[in-house]
Order: sequence, then structure tokens, then C-alpha cells
Amino acid sequence: MTLNVRKTSIADNKRLKPEEVEPLPGETLEEARRRAGFTQKQMAEQLGCSRPTYAAIEQNPGRATVLQAKAICQLLAKNYEQIFFGIDASETNS
Repeated sequence: MTLNVRKTSIADNKRLKPEEVEPLPGETLEEARRRAGFTQKQMAEQLGCSRPTYAAIEQNPGRATVLQAKAICQLLAKNYEQIFFGIDASETNS
């Protein structure tokens, strides 16, 4: 199964490149989205859901489907542990 995520239509490509965004331990999904330069509406469009549905995912990340979670990680250039558990990637390798 291939995950199709549109990458070019968000905010005229003004979002930060992954290497420009230093992950913050314990950063919430909302904080990560804001730091990456996305609005809730833009994230919802990329995920193929409504803005209220995406807002609900931000409030309770456990509501995201596996495919939505993967797409969110791709869009925000973060790994699953950082986004959904607030764990720094280096902590998972010890």
C-alpha cells in the first residue's frame, strides 16, 4: 500500500525544511504543526479530512488512523515517537 501525500501545495512552499526544524522533546502535535508553518486547514486538506476532524486529532492524537499518523509524520518531518509520544528520537535507541 502506498501513502499518497501531496507535498507542494502548502503555503507556497514557505514551510521549513526538515533540517531547519530542530525537534523539541515533548512538543505537542499543535506545536509541531505551527513550527512547520501549517494551519489546521492545510493539514486537514493534506490528510483528506475536515478541519474539525484534524483539530480533534490534535487534541487527542490517539484518534488518528495509522495512515493519518504516517502522513502527519511525513508532513511535519518528524518520527512517530516525537509526534505521538513526545519522545526524542535519541531516547528510543538506548
